[in-house]
Amino acid sequence: MPPWIIPTAVIAVALVGAIFYFMTTGGTTVRSEGYGTGKNPALTVSLGTDGVATLGLPGVTKIVDVYEDPLCPFCGEMERKFGQEVAKSIDEGKFAVRYHLMNFLNAGSASGDYSTRAIAATQCIAATENGIAYAAFHAKLYSPDIQPKENSGKDYTNAQLAALAQAAGANDQAINCIKTGADVKMAEAAAAASKASLAAAGGKGTPSVFLNGSALDLQDAQWVVKLEQA
Repeated sequence: MPPWIIPTAVIAVALVGAIFYFMTTGGTTVRSEGYGTGKNPALTVSLGTDGVATLGLPGVTKIVDVYEDPLCPFCGEMERKFGQEVAKSIDEGKFAVRYHLMNFLNAGSASGDYSTRAIAATQCIAATENGIAYAAFHAKLYSPDIQPKENSGKDYTNAQLAALAQAAGANDQAINCIKTGADVKMAEAAAAASKASLAAAGGKGTPSVFLNGSALDLQDAQWVVKLEQA
């Protein structure tokens, strides 16, 4: 999957990347279609001091690092095609995922800070350790009928993000946290830390996925399968 280059790619490059993506990964075929989001009752999420949320079953030692921006169109494509396959693997304990969410596309949102506020919303849910709600909300952020388009003039208020979280199963604590924007400052710091972490790993854009410091080839439709076997 071609990354959305930081700070942003020009439109022509984005279109070429999108065409290349569809040509090399079999178009819009959805992997594990029908599985949905994480549903294992043992699924949990933890929020690190760096603002990174880790989603998985207790005791899983294979940890995958995923870098995304909530507004990134290629991240949306990746999540829509591979998200259910990843969710199934997480539910089966094949690996856990550390979500490093970034905000370099803030300027492309109508509000000017959508990516940051969306990150804050995920952190509000992660703080409650509700893995199923976190997984469902994360998927909603990238669903085609919800993810805002860059420079479209439309995104979501905190109240609207809170409503999405409620629909995903978040509790009252998380919903109130999202409505009030309580974690926005922490989200800004987390996004900056994720940017530094991605650069240190040799990544240049989103989406990027790493296992033990090595980048996965997201243009390979079998990357999740190969990750399970690694």
